[in-house]
Amino acid sequence: MERSRAIRELRDGGEDPGGGRIGAEIAGLISRMTSPDRASRPSASDLLEAAFSSHAGRRRELEATVEELRRVVEEQREALSQKDREIAELRRRLIDRE
Repeated sequence: MERSRAIRELRDGGEDPGGGRIGAEIAGLISRMTSPDRASRPSASDLLEAAFSSHAGRRRELEATVEELRRVVEEQREALSQKDREIAELRRRLIDRE
């Protein structure tokens, strides 16, 4: 019952039935989907395109972040390896001194 009331309110030009809990993008999408004018309602392909284009952009951002993190980890690994070599050299010198 609550769902049908929320949809009816949207059709009548009401505000976000979630009381602001859903994002503006989703609220706008729901509003367009419940439009009384059929021509202004998005088609299924429009909905899929919108969903996948936003996911594709987010995926590219995440892939770039992962690649940057891999680069940083590799730099840190190289720095640690260099420090290990320096420590080994210092130990060798200390043993030679004794």
